[in-house]
Amino acid sequence: MAKTPDKGKIDRDEYLDMRYMYYKLRKYFPDDLKEKGDWIMDFFYARVEIIQPAKYELQDALIEHTKRQYPQLDVAGKPYLDECIDEIALMAADFLAADLYEELKNIREGKPYYMPEKFADHVAFFCRPRIPKLENGDNYRVSKSGKITEEMIQQWVKEDNDDEIAYCNEVNGRKSAFIETVQPILFKHFKEGLDELDVDGWNRYGIVVGNAFELYSDDCRDLVGYLEDGLLDVHPGLDFHRFALKTDKEQREAYKLSGGKK
Repeated sequence: MAKTPDKGKIDRDEYLDMRYMYYKLRKYFPDDLKEKGDWIMDFFYARVEIIQPAKYELQDALIEHTKRQYPQLDVAGKPYLDECIDEIALMAADFLAADLYEELKNIREGKPYYMPEKFADHVAFFCRPRIPKLENGDNYRVSKSGKITEEMIQQWVKEDNDDEIAYCNEVNGRKSAFIETVQPILFKHFKEGLDELDVDGWNRYGIVVGNAFELYSDDCRDLVGYLEDGLLDVHPGLDFHRFALKTDKEQREAYKLSGGKK
């Protein structure tokens, strides 16, 4: 099945024609126009020759990855579902390729991380495995009810902690699989910049990849929910992200009207 067209794609032949004409006429331009024109040419060069090739290879890999990681989404006969998977993969691929290009460019130019005060927190969240936040029972002990025994509290703590550990294991497993899918492609297309990274640079790389994983995972979880709720049987005339915004708004409004009852 053909992939959903990428509305943001820049045609390479058109870019090369534009580049040829620009440099043919550049000598006639005033200096300020040359500066702007050079910036535009650099922008298009990065998009067409570096970011787009990486993006489309990442998209292909992530489409297959999505169907492996979420087998419930590998359903025949649902064209809109296929479109949504294509778009989720494309969005993650574009985020990865474009953001990594910009981050490597910033590192090469000696620019600090864009939020230096948040760098350590971002490294901990995006670059490291998810660590379970375990309960000790204090939140249950604040109850004044004499019917709650220590034995009951310990049972609830065990259940909560088992769920938390299982959740973190699932997230870490999915993240490892995501990295294994995208990393060879990133190393292929951005090898020169990656070869020059120090420890901080690799952490900045990890933040880009980890952030892309979080956004991708949120989209996939939403899509699974829409499929289970029967919302993907008929094409709504919207792309995935507009559909997600519309559905989220409708669900929040319905929740308010119900008085907070699901």
